[in-house]
Amino acid sequence: MVHLFRALIWAAIACAAMAQSNVAAADAQLAANAHFVTQGTFALDPAVPAGGGPRRILTYVPISTLVMREKSLPDIIIGGQPYAQVVTQNGLTVLILKRVLSERTFFSVFKLTGDRLTIFHDDYFLCPADNAECTEDQGQMVPRGSVLNAVAAAGGPRRLQAQDGSGGLKWDGVISEARYLDELNRGVISEVGPSTPLPSTFMSRMLPLASISTDCGQSKKSVTERSVSADLKLSVETGDAVSFLTRLAGLFKLTIQGDIAAGFRRSGSVEIEYGDGKSALKFHELSLIQYSAQADGRITQTTRKLQVQARLKCVGDGPGALPVVITQALVSENGGFLATPKLLDFYPNLKIDPEIENGSKAFEVYSLVGRQPFLTSISSRVAYARLLRIWNERIRDPNLANVLLAVFNATCPAVGTGNLKPIVACDRALEGERGIYASLQ
Repeated sequence: MVHLFRALIWAAIACAAMAQSNVAAADAQLAANAHFVTQGTFALDPAVPAGGGPRRILTYVPISTLVMREKSLPDIIIGGQPYAQVVTQNGLTVLILKRVLSERTFFSVFKLTGDRLTIFHDDYFLCPADNAECTEDQGQMVPRGSVLNAVAAAGGPRRLQAQDGSGGLKWDGVISEARYLDELNRGVISEVGPSTPLPSTFMSRMLPLASISTDCGQSKKSVTERSVSADLKLSVETGDAVSFLTRLAGLFKLTIQGDIAAGFRRSGSVEIEYGDGKSALKFHELSLIQYSAQADGRITQTTRKLQVQARLKCVGDGPGALPVVITQALVSENGGFLATPKLLDFYPNLKIDPEIENGSKAFEVYSLVGRQPFLTSISSRVAYARLLRIWNERIRDPNLANVLLAVFNATCPAVGTGNLKPIVACDRALEGERGIYASLQ
């Protein structure tokens, strides 16, 4: 079984990202056709796990999240329940319980009076229209999942309204323009019109770079032309192994001894040195498609490539050592870092130094989650919001934050054979007193 633990950690999500990429490419033009999630739910990986077993829980999808669905795809029955494959507004391809998907489209349920609707992804306090600097006893609390129309207010605060069933105003309040834009950037709210590209960002591919990655207990001494050629064959890059490795070395700041071309000609490999006995390094290249609406109505697309490096801490020695946690993720683009979050940024009270003990909370979560190394483990709606906020504080891009949260996440199953569900045990181990299960007996 050791070889399974050595397998590249995100091979499954890479397959899921590539599967049905044509769904996003076709439907990204048509936000008017979007459906939505009627209640918050966990989302599964569409990829079937190697060797069988349950599908991985990728992430949490909050209430009123917009989704695009290719209805020609058949439902998938999991645990006796039908699931549908969708692309979320944040660009992830996932499986969602069919019963939480709206039957009608978003814009047929929520009536548009302006050019865009505002979706609240968390509970939010609105000040009254005549008092933008109100105190909490004067305004209104808008619950998460609410959808309001934005009313134009030139030079003033953004006014938001929603009608009740009788045609009166259920909510009517304001947010300053600066705060409104900040909440968009933080992912607290999102706005969409019928012509908005959806998703605006799509995770199209995640390429594992086995040639330069290391396993637990492995110190990298050389890189072979054969392994680089294998990575190149899976990628969409042009050129040869020399140019591909040269590019990777520059992006990931790897120091290669001597000339790559000469080394490949002479011995089929080049010298390189990194890695140690207590950790593993995994490298990936993440491809994103970004869609933009132009003034003439056209939807254009551009491709972004991010370089992803994960540092994993191992338990044990030698070939049988296990990668338990991701101590740090390094995400870069064009040679510059976008984010470098650490495990302790998300869980400051988790004990991982100097060693991870077999009975520790970190090892408990690793065991409950199916022996998947994790940077985060989303255990509830509350945990999802907290973890996403930490990601987004670093990159200020809610779509990309959602993608990266899913990439490095490993969520414990919601069902189990013991008295305590695995997801409850994981929530207690990681979230502690702030977790929603802290008081559950």
